[in-house]
Amino acid sequence: MEFYGNLAGRVGRDVANAQGDQQTFVALLIQAQSFRSDSSGVSLDEEAAKLIQFQKSYQAAAKLVSVLNGLTDTLLGIIQ
Repeated sequence: MEFYGNLAGRVGRDVANAQGDQQTFVALLIQAQSFRSDSSGVSLDEEAAKLIQFQKSYQAAAKLVSVLNGLTDTLLGIIQ
């Protein structure tokens, strides 16, 4: 009789542990789905606009360096 009591106790603990694990896994699944939806919520149009803005900034900086190089060459030509 004691054997069956111990067996029933173990089964009860295992069921309680399984239910707790299930709740944990459901919470982790919900969190993973939330992370996935957050990361896939990127607007491609917004990213393209930012890329164009950075490209224009780079071109402007390159033009500035080119003008400064020309001015430096001119200044050195005048000094010599």
